Amino acid sequence: MEVKGKSDLSSSSEMSHSHASDGAAKQEVMDVKEKSDHSKCSVCGKDAISVCKAFKGTPDETGNLTAVYYCSAACQKEDWPNHKIKCNAARDRRVLDRARETAQKMWMVLCKKTWSWVIDQVKITERAVLIFDDLESVKTYMGPRWEVFHKRRRPRLKDYFLPFPVDQFPDLHQQEALLNHSRCGHALFLTDDLVKELLKGIDFKITEVDIRVKDPVMMLVHVRPDGTWASMPSQHQVFKITLPNQESLVLDLTGAQFGWHYNGLMARTTFIKERSETIMRIRDCGAMTKENLAEADSHGPHKVTYPGLLGSIKDSINQALSKWQRKNLSFKDMLRCSDEDFQSKQAQLLSFMEECVSKEVAKVNKMLIGVGWRPSMGTHA
Repeated sequence: MEVKGKSDLSSSSEMSHSHASDGAAKQEVMDVKEKSDHSKCSVCGKDAISVCKAFKGTPDETGNLTAVYYCSAACQKEDWPNHKIKCNAARDRRVLDRARETAQKMWMVLCKKTWSWVIDQVKITERAVLIFDDLESVKTYMGPRWEVFHKRRRPRLKDYFLPFPVDQFPDLHQQEALLNHSRCGHALFLTDDLVKELLKGIDFKITEVDIRVKDPVMMLVHVRPDGTWASMPSQHQVFKITLPNQESLVLDLTGAQFGWHYNGLMARTTFIKERSETIMRIRDCGAMTKENLAEADSHGPHKVTYPGLLGSIKDSINQALSKWQRKNLSFKDMLRCSDEDFQSKQAQLLSFMEECVSKEVAKVNKMLIGVGWRPSMGTHA
């Protein structure tokens, strides 16, 4: 193991951190900017001059990551056999959080591009958002069929995927809540391959968990054209990620629909305590994809179905992810870049994804108009 001298530590130099073939590794350290009761050397207890850089800005959803301080290179080197497990765990946690951020931003791109709700007006109360269908547009579209179908179906305009009405929702939290309304199943279906691809390089296990929601902060209520209404479903679906040390985290891409505006990554024990009334089932990652594709296949090869449309979008996403990595760099490398490089590469990736999904959505809408299909799904899900 290579450790720089004390003079390097005290001048805010950064050590590289890499895994050598013999299993040894180098630590990154940085100066302690502010002295505190906690900035004592983890080995000898003297005042520290450096802290392991792996913990800088690393989210700690489980409360198990504790920054490690040193007074000298000698103490740092002595402590490495004990510290390396926590150090590597902190690095994996930073990568995991970057993967979470990237997945969430991609998911929001997908939500806006696959929007399919014609909205007339929105009324906001203290605990609920009431969303009314655009009745006149629906009636015009349906014509004489309106009286026949309006009680049991909610028709759309000619394009199935529509531009999201940003102007109607200036509040960002309202946008996120509406975009994620009843779409937790879609999130699992469209992003399972993405999440697994982002987490390459981390030893983890990922599963899909169905829960019954407890104490939502906000309710979204859909008011149909015939005056009937439906509130958000109580069932919710998330990813559970288990790390090698058996720590479990919940990745929740659609929690905003319940007014949960947090970063989407939470310790499993905290999530269960605060968000879940009961766990309904746990399945292998990809189970939602299999269900959707099986439903699409059950209607026959020439029957246009909503799962089939999303399957087309999913295929375009996976192809775009592979193409971007071939032309740029792997997600494994991107998530381990410097902060500045990571933000730049992430922005490039999101722009590329938005372009690819937009093309696929336009292709789907053109196909639907060509076959004369008139979608009449009741809700997003």
